[in-house]
Amino acid sequence: MRYLDLSDATACGRRRRFVVRILSAKGSYPNLTLVRPDAIYKATSSLVYTVVPSEPTTEFGYSELQWADVGEIRFWGAVAFAISEGQGFYSFYPVGEGYEYARSAWVQRMTPDLADRLAERLAAAGPPQEHELHWQRPNVAEVSALHDALLQADKVLLRGVNCYLKAHMLWKHAWFMEEMGINLYIALEAGLSTMRRTFSAQAKRDVSYREVKDHIRETFTCGDALVDFWDDCRDDRHIAIHPDCDLGPEVMHPPWADDLYEMFDPMLSLYRYILIGKLRPTLEEITGHPDPSVGS
Repeated sequence: MRYLDLSDATACGRRRRFVVRILSAKGSYPNLTLVRPDAIYKATSSLVYTVVPSEPTTEFGYSELQWADVGEIRFWGAVAFAISEGQGFYSFYPVGEGYEYARSAWVQRMTPDLADRLAERLAAAGPPQEHELHWQRPNVAEVSALHDALLQADKVLLRGVNCYLKAHMLWKHAWFMEEMGINLYIALEAGLSTMRRTFSAQAKRDVSYREVKDHIRETFTCGDALVDFWDDCRDDRHIAIHPDCDLGPEVMHPPWADDLYEMFDPMLSLYRYILIGKLRPTLEEITGHPDPSVGS
């Protein structure tokens, strides 16, 4: 994929399409202004917005269910995964209640000043917002590395990022916990599938999911327990998606709520490992308490 540059015009002075998006206080955002060559993010207590170059829908297929531009999925994912497991979450929630919350801007050159003016004009069309910004500030270089990796990501991995972001939105609505879980199951499957395909390409043979799980057991903190938990999640997914599966029909999704919530934290480590090679933090870093097995 060609690297997109916000600071320059397209060839021959033609305009490029950018998506300016206002984000809702229902999300959780780091207190940060980030201007990359291919994206802008700004968060204040009263306004949070992003600007990204729109990626042509023809490259990815058209969907009437599209809720965000593919370029936004990449950039929001980069910010969302720029926090270590155990430090909370960044989550993105577009504003969309009753007024125009995003616009396409066809310009030759998108500057931070222009982005500010466009975002403030959009935000003025709706009620004022008050954002309680996340206490944890991400490393800017890490956001950039994650975004660079997501600019190269294939459809399978982007589907996982898409569903991870959507799960955080559904988290805000207790009625849709089952749908939140389904999105997390898809994100997990996309991540494990990406690992399997990456390992297969490196080994020049078809690597099995068992081998992927063995790698996780050996490499990730509490790897045995993590793989066992993810295996249970796969069974739960079958029950949720297949109403007459071998595990037994259910009127409603049977797992405990905590079984779904606990999928969020290790998903951060899974995608950070896939995208930038970051290992899962230690148990003490995740929990804030000493590991009882150390020194015993």
